[in-house]
Amino acid sequence: MQFDPIDLSGAWKLLERPLSDDTHAMQDVQAAMSDAITCHVPGDVSDSLVQAGKMPEPLVGLNFQQFDWIDDRSWWMSREVDVPTAWKTLACVQLSLDGLDYGADIWLNGHHLGHHDSAFYPFECDVKPHLQWGGANTLLVRLTTGRDIAEQYRDDPLCNATATEAARGYPERGMRHRIFLRKPAYTWGWDWGPYLATCGITGHAMLKPVPTVQIKDVAVVTTLQGKDAIVDVCVETNYHVITTTCRADVTVSFTDEAGEAFSSTRSNVILNCGRCHLDLRCMIPDARLWWPNGAGEQHRYELVTTITVEGQCVHAHKTRVGLRTIRLIDEPGHFAIAVNGQPIFIKGGNWIPSDSLYGRITDAKLTTLVAEAANANFNCLRVWGGGRYEADRFYDACDEYGILLWHDFMSACSALPADRDWFVRSYEAEARYQIKRLRSRACLMLWCGNNEVSQFYEDPDFTGKIQQLRDPGWALYHELLPTLIRELCPQVPYRPTSPYGGETTVHDHQDGDCHHWTVMLPETEYWSNPWYWDTDDVPIFNSEYGYGGPCCIESTKQYLDSDSPNLFDETGRQHTNAFYDMQRVNFSITEHYCDAGGLSLDEYILLGGLCQGLNLGYSLESMRANPQTMGGIFWMYNDTWGENGWTIIDYYLRRKVSYYHVKRCLAHQRLLLRKGGEVYGGKPGEILLIAINDTPSTMDVRAQWGYQSYDGAYSELMSLEARTAPFDHSVIATMPMPSTDQLEQGTVVALPDPGTALEAVSWLRGPYRTLHLPHAKVTVEACERVDDTLHVTVHSDVFAHAVHFNLPGGYRLSDHYFDLLAGQSRTVVIQNAADIDVSNLKASCVNQV
Repeated sequence: MQFDPIDLSGAWKLLERPLSDDTHAMQDVQAAMSDAITCHVPGDVSDSLVQAGKMPEPLVGLNFQQFDWIDDRSWWMSREVDVPTAWKTLACVQLSLDGLDYGADIWLNGHHLGHHDSAFYPFECDVKPHLQWGGANTLLVRLTTGRDIAEQYRDDPLCNATATEAARGYPERGMRHRIFLRKPAYTWGWDWGPYLATCGITGHAMLKPVPTVQIKDVAVVTTLQGKDAIVDVCVETNYHVITTTCRADVTVSFTDEAGEAFSSTRSNVILNCGRCHLDLRCMIPDARLWWPNGAGEQHRYELVTTITVEGQCVHAHKTRVGLRTIRLIDEPGHFAIAVNGQPIFIKGGNWIPSDSLYGRITDAKLTTLVAEAANANFNCLRVWGGGRYEADRFYDACDEYGILLWHDFMSACSALPADRDWFVRSYEAEARYQIKRLRSRACLMLWCGNNEVSQFYEDPDFTGKIQQLRDPGWALYHELLPTLIRELCPQVPYRPTSPYGGETTVHDHQDGDCHHWTVMLPETEYWSNPWYWDTDDVPIFNSEYGYGGPCCIESTKQYLDSDSPNLFDETGRQHTNAFYDMQRVNFSITEHYCDAGGLSLDEYILLGGLCQGLNLGYSLESMRANPQTMGGIFWMYNDTWGENGWTIIDYYLRRKVSYYHVKRCLAHQRLLLRKGGEVYGGKPGEILLIAINDTPSTMDVRAQWGYQSYDGAYSELMSLEARTAPFDHSVIATMPMPSTDQLEQGTVVALPDPGTALEAVSWLRGPYRTLHLPHAKVTVEACERVDDTLHVTVHSDVFAHAVHFNLPGGYRLSDHYFDLLAGQSRTVVIQNAADIDVSNLKASCVNQV
């Protein structure tokens, strides 16, 4: 008989005690539990205090500063659980507590089960000997934030090689001795988030029934032979009888969406006591493959693994898998990812945990964020090494939506104390657990040892410190992890660090990936210059770079806790990125639109968002068209709290202005116009029309293109028909650059024929403030309700820049903040629009009358 696990998530009891109350205080704590408040698992102590009405929401205003005392207390969590008497027949009963943050001691019915010092892999223990049958069992867990544990290392020389935000005016962010704690580093503060120490059971909590014959793990590796898939499955079993062996049949069965099944069985195999590894191979003809978003469908098979003993199924394991192959093309001068043998341009953003209190992140929030990434035409997210290994729902969603994952191991911007045996043991246990947990995911594209640790070896502020200390962590990335990947997950590529490749400086990794942070250079010419990305100075794979911008007014009011928010007071400063500060936002607005001084907050948000969108969107489409570049992953996609900063979707899941620029410029099929004589080919004095096709279908282009005045009164358009091969980009037409006089009045445009999915585009020759755009009046021509959506058609007689609607920031539109060429109409679909009053709906633009 098989039993389902007992889910221990949900309501627990939480008791606050002095920090000095350690394991010896266990009985006193149990006696005091009548004073406990309710907490939630998974969750966080701070959020539990908020929910109990004892503390304010920490991510609003300056409230986070009221939570420092959480570090100075011990936190005790308890709950009771009934275990069925029928479980007595089981080989063992496993308690699994994941995300223990931090330094956990665990008791069951007064028995001390152990101590656990990692939030990155679960505490697991056989608790059957300590269970009470037919009555309640009491679980008790003691936790702290971990700062008390780290304090003993405060003066360790290795802490000198740890980055903080002190030099940028945030001395409380980035505790140096965090490196001795295996928990998300960002919780101690980063340039984009506050110091808000976390504490709690932040992952799953369950009692698992373990049968005598157990399926411990199932690993899947796919190879392709023409249209057929050869799927090798390694089934890891555990037989829990010391004195005998067991004969069993092991079967794996793959079922596709149409219900067709393919299976393989090993019959009458002998299982020894303990672990056995059984290899099975299944042939799937004309396989339905998994592809990244835009490159094909995300087909997945239901995989059922069973162990049968004497005709009876004694254990079964079910999961869903996508069949695909991954290869890293890392030849001299090349760095690219091939999926199913096809090189794919990697496009997307960097991912951080979506809440400062990561234990309270819901599955719904993870799903929404991944869905929004797919909607913005991403095919990749880079899981950054200062965060966490995410909950299962995140990886499920990435599999469903076709989002590849560049996945760091959890290390960022610091040395690690790998000269301590206890640290290496914990790190290896973490790595083994996470590799095995994620290795069969279709979305897993690349493992990376850390974020920017090797880069610090070249940083003049750290060079002497790192070289003097000889960073003991290097052995983790260059010896331990490559060995583990080879052993456990050889089908997925591995890189020891990022950026990495060649023998060059930080910004010029021409044999690997680069963090191309030109915007942070001291020269203002790089602060807001989209045309920089048309030069040959860009990397072959850009895995981190960014531009900042504000959130919508609704989010700004919400995180600043004010109906009249001020971005320039202390509250505003705390919620503004420490790197991309107001100086750079204001510079960008002044460069492209007008003097940033004296703008209203609404104007600042609009123009700051347009500048962020211009720089991100232009750079991404330029890299896509560049023959030498095969990846653009910007910093960063999502937020950990409300901030005027890097992201394109904010903490409250509202799209920023820049979201729509990125979505348009990452469209799977895209036209763009660029000057000749740059990296795209052509001759100086020419304008090139470039077609980008990231899909498996041929891209047919039928369009009118050429010169058009901004007011639409004059045009010199030519008919064009062209084809671009699947997964390719090419120059499909050229023309002489218009004269200086013409460019004072207009620009080059491409107008795809009606009915095509391609968007009309124009050539941007310079900042918008220099274009002499005419005054435009955008009109709403039609509104049609379809179910809960609203289809709105807008029109402009002249060139209208950044057309947008008078809607609150929470609405999701098919497009927004877009340009309309002279005489052009466009229909926009607004989601969940039942409450929109059509009579008050208006459209406007930057250059409006």
